[in-house]
Amino acid sequence: MVSPLKEKIKGESASSPLSNKRRKLRRRVTIRNFLEAITVALLIALVLRIWVVQSYRITSGSMEDTLLVGDYVLVNKLVYDINQPSRGDVVVFKYPHQDNQMNPLKWLAETGKKLVGIRVPERRDMLKRIIGLPGEEVLIKSGVVYIDGFALDEPYLKNLPDYEWGPKKVPADNYFVLGDNRSESDDSHRWGFVPEELISGRVELVFWSWIPCRCSEQVLRLKTGASEQLLLLPCDGKFEELDRETARAHLSPADFASADKFYICQNCGRIYRHWWDGSDAPAWKFWELIRLSRLFQLVE
Repeated sequence: MVSPLKEKIKGESASSPLSNKRRKLRRRVTIRNFLEAITVALLIALVLRIWVVQSYRITSGSMEDTLLVGDYVLVNKLVYDINQPSRGDVVVFKYPHQDNQMNPLKWLAETGKKLVGIRVPERRDMLKRIIGLPGEEVLIKSGVVYIDGFALDEPYLKNLPDYEWGPKKVPADNYFVLGDNRSESDDSHRWGFVPEELISGRVELVFWSWIPCRCSEQVLRLKTGASEQLLLLPCDGKFEELDRETARAHLSPADFASADKFYICQNCGRIYRHWWDGSDAPAWKFWELIRLSRLFQLVE
């Protein structure tokens, strides 16, 4: 049997100074390891985003039905360091007719302007399909694209172009790009060619797809229990109340008679009837907003 005196000398009590120092040291080591892991993870993510891969969200219908509004895509930023861009590639690039030269001083100046409320022009990233390669002659006539006199087979098109363009030769180190939704695309037929140095990478796949709620597809209802508060199911735009005379001029008699208040969306200009049938406003379920069929779809 060990005597109490020997046990006290041999061990340490939980409240001894040495034990407290060890606990503090262990806590500092744990925090340091945690911070180091976060720092390394952030550095890896930054390197991957700048040089390897980046995600983008589709916000326009110019590439329908290949890419839809609400699709999230992965862009391979390393591919064109190894290979040249090819016809048919769906690429992300900087809009040519903007200031694309960036340096630390300019970034600091723009950041300072934003902080004090000064508006700074946003730089646009665009996403289109490569159609014409450097040195090729492009002609668009009667809804068909001709490359050096040969008609291009384009099974991915949503609709044929409703315009004619060319013939024009693509300059060296430049590319001619078009959207798959030809009639609704802001692309090379409007503003010209894309220099190769402005191409960020190639779109590889759709990794997420979320159906955006648009105000043009919804009806405003009074939120149950709060008659003055609107449940705006959907729009990024802002709504303001519309006077009855203006609403009368834009609505059918039946639609006008069905409501007592009217609202207009500042984003799209659509007029909404304000009504309530006593029920809760319709709710979107999480899974109803996800286009599961598009997940991990390869872009061709």
